[in-house]
Amino acid sequence: MTAAIACRGGEGPNTDGLGAWGEVRLVEDLRIGLSEGAEEYLFGTIGAIVQLPDGTVVILDSQVPIIRRYDAEGVYMHDIGRGGEGPGEYTRVQGMVLLPDRDVAIWDSGNNRITVFAPDGTYVRSFSAGDGGYYSGSTLRVDREGNLYMYNVDRENAVAGQFPPRAYFKVSPSGERLGKITVPDDEADTPGFVFATREGRLSNFATRVLHTFATTGHLVVGHNATYSFTVQGDGETLFEVTHPWEPVPLKPEEKAEWEAWVQYFTNNARERGDDPPDYTPIPDTKPAFMDLHAGVDGTIWVRRYAEAHDRNRPPRPADDPRPSFDWWQLPTLDAFDEEGTFLGSVELPNETWVSALHSDWIWTVQPNEDEENVAVRYRIE
Repeated sequence: MTAAIACRGGEGPNTDGLGAWGEVRLVEDLRIGLSEGAEEYLFGTIGAIVQLPDGTVVILDSQVPIIRRYDAEGVYMHDIGRGGEGPGEYTRVQGMVLLPDRDVAIWDSGNNRITVFAPDGTYVRSFSAGDGGYYSGSTLRVDREGNLYMYNVDRENAVAGQFPPRAYFKVSPSGERLGKITVPDDEADTPGFVFATREGRLSNFATRVLHTFATTGHLVVGHNATYSFTVQGDGETLFEVTHPWEPVPLKPEEKAEWEAWVQYFTNNARERGDDPPDYTPIPDTKPAFMDLHAGVDGTIWVRRYAEAHDRNRPPRPADDPRPSFDWWQLPTLDAFDEEGTFLGSVELPNETWVSALHSDWIWTVQPNEDEENVAVRYRIE
């Protein structure tokens, strides 16, 4: 059974007409995961999803941890590696990517190493991830030559009393360290707060510099006060993309809800005896976008702000002092090809975390009717 979500490439208040895709719709064509049954289909925390060219799928359950492979129909095939500290084992996987030769590489920060597996799950090789700087807030990227990039704090350039800068640390497919690409500071321009949700981080509409790393080996950087981003290589701007954009207004009820959260966090700080942050007032309109993503095929994806809707959630229990959190927007993504051409827009269901993006498909993680995590793929038509 398939489910369709209708949308139009480029149509909406933040875009200008159809993109190169023209008419677009998303069709759910594969779902992997159950609420109960065989353990191979029961997921705790889906940390990454990789799709091979033959349609087989590799899913990391970082809670176990375990990596499992499924065929093109979603049928379990075999495990890849196992938990532990020996060859082909892992303890804390903070990234998984597909290499150009179709091997799968993982960043096992628990054992401080990169490990590579063949598509059939056979252990191929592993090598050190370097010194002790590769531990927190980490992801793994790959370029078309098979070079790997580990995103983490740059302790070498740390300044006492300040949060260390961050960088993508580059290593060759065999483990040779090839330098680093420093990324801009992405701290919010004004004091704010962030909610961790199933679909990612939601903030109080702070403006900031955002970035992602494309498979072309380029850094994509944009400040979300306007709808534009640059593609950078070797420290130079290769080109800039500026997209038509009209700020989305906050609905009165939506704004009131966010203002209630500002007051809540302010009161909490005062109760602790701390000086509350000088939160900037909730704006009347939203910034252009909340995040940037890189597709596995070189595409660039912009998760833009959109109109919010009331989810009509039941009220909190009487003993829960937190404000409501009802006004959410559907995850809305604009796609661009690697040369900056606008392709179109897609809209996903609420509580959807995007795991992997491609111009033909999108892998997501969603709760099913029993609130269990499942992997869901949408085909872009």
